[in-house]
Amino acid sequence: MLLLVLLTSFVRQTWNLGVAFLCFWLFWENLVQGVDAVIWSDNADLKLYVYCDIISHMQMITSVVKPMATLIITRRLYLITSLQSVDSPTKAARRRNFAIEWTLGLVIPLLVAGPLYYIVQGFRFRIDEGSGCLTAVDGSILSILLIQSWTVIPPLVSIAFYYPHVARMFHRHSRDIDHFLQSNNSVSRTNYFRILALASIDILLTLPFGVATMVLAVKATLLANVPFPF
Repeated sequence: MLLLVLLTSFVRQTWNLGVAFLCFWLFWENLVQGVDAVIWSDNADLKLYVYCDIISHMQMITSVVKPMATLIITRRLYLITSLQSVDSPTKAARRRNFAIEWTLGLVIPLLVAGPLYYIVQGFRFRIDEGSGCLTAVDGSILSILLIQSWTVIPPLVSIAFYYPHVARMFHRHSRDIDHFLQSNNSVSRTNYFRILALASIDILLTLPFGVATMVLAVKATLLANVPFPF
């Protein structure tokens, strides 16, 4: 279903890169989870080493892409509610937006899944019965700062800088925004509200779960009967 969504013109619009990132990585995440559930349905045998290496890093990428995609979506909605062109008017602005969105949606997740994950990687990977290959992050404060913080930082940026402006401007200037949306064939009012709902749901879910996970991880580290790892 996510693959079909990726193939529609709704997602392939240049301004909708955040949704494309989200659908692409969620598709592969769901596919891999289904395959792993079959292979390790009744066992936790250590096998398929190269496959598990790839999958564990892919899981790390996906965990970062989800909140980053929401940040990209919210930022685009911010530009729309500011009554700016969906596509930036100047070549320099287009290059800047292109660089920002690809950095958030691809470069940062690759950095987290690569060198940052390597720093706090306790084992090559983990195998759980019924789940298959999983990441193996150690339980240190450093791992919380380098890895788990990425589930909290993007939603906080969205809420602090973009989302209030989107809600406030749409409430105050809904007529102007409606006219702007109608004048752009690439984004309709219906698609705008769908993306706004997607960004809202993800922010409401990602931020509380991210904060709760970080708090529990810090608590577990502080209560561990081992030398304090950092």
